Amino acid sequence: MGAILSGVKSNITCSYSKVVNEKETKNSKLSQKLQLKNTFFPFNGWESLPKERQVCADNGKKWMMEHMKGSYGLMETDDGRKIETMYIPHENATNKVAILHHNNGMTLGMMEFYAEYFNTLGFNVLLCTMGGYPGSEGDTSETTCYFDVKAMYDAAQTVQRDQPDGQNNDKILFVGVSMGGALAAIGGSEFPGTHVLANVPFASVEDVASSYLRWVPKIMVNGLVDSVFPTGIKAGAYITDGFNILEKVKRIEGGYFAVQAGKDTMIPADSGKKLANSYAISHQKKPEDHYAVMEGKTHNDNFLKLGNREFDKPVRLRVERFLASVGLIDIREEDKFEIAKLGAKV
Repeated sequence: MGAILSGVKSNITCSYSKVVNEKETKNSKLSQKLQLKNTFFPFNGWESLPKERQVCADNGKKWMMEHMKGSYGLMETDDGRKIETMYIPHENATNKVAILHHNNGMTLGMMEFYAEYFNTLGFNVLLCTMGGYPGSEGDTSETTCYFDVKAMYDAAQTVQRDQPDGQNNDKILFVGVSMGGALAAIGGSEFPGTHVLANVPFASVEDVASSYLRWVPKIMVNGLVDSVFPTGIKAGAYITDGFNILEKVKRIEGGYFAVQAGKDTMIPADSGKKLANSYAISHQKKPEDHYAVMEGKTHNDNFLKLGNREFDKPVRLRVERFLASVGLIDIREEDKFEIAKLGAKV
């Protein structure tokens, strides 16, 4: 009898352990899914973000409206959502338009430095807040990203239509920061002739997931990625590919340039180089002409020049050499000598 009870107890214990292990596995998978999604998209909007970040976004929005004559409003996307947008005209008539896409954990109100920089370079500037973030309706997904990008491209064409030189995709520049770099790549790959500049972009979701989940076998990481970012979903005229940016850059007919941070710990630090290689090889160009490294900098750094404030001059010069090479800007007089040393035609 004791032996039988002992066996029953042993089986009960084993069964309980199995249930616990299965539950832990499920929780672990759920946790990994949430972690992966939250790396790219907002988790429950502003509720998961510090209050001071909300204040920064509001202040940035007000500053652009007051000091840069920004016009704020809501724009309807083709899938029926309303997203917050801002238009900052250049002081002179021009059909050059820079479309700015923000990072995860940001809104258009936190892109004021980029807006000022590109407006100073001679661009009309368009900004939007991705769906799912405060001010913009809907969830955030790869599908909504396509619709957001399309809405901004349509807005850029509207801006150009009112300019003396008219509509010309060759004068449209998609600019993206981190996650925004993926939206910029969507724009460049879907609208022929437009150009792309990406600061600290990721090359693929798998790359980022593998860096976060280093202890998880690659086959499981890929399965996780497929479940969070499914491919083959129709988004208007577009089909999702799981943010396969390495493939998207091959389809960009205009120019492409990536800036990476040498000490990036948020994404693989060689992401910009990978993207430049993918673009350059498919376009028979030199990869070194399509990326630059902010040495010693991290994921949240930038290369901008704002008045006398210079964040990373060597990288800025390479960025502006690229912009000049595709006919978007004229090199500043004080930079011509140094850029000439890089081998640029000025």
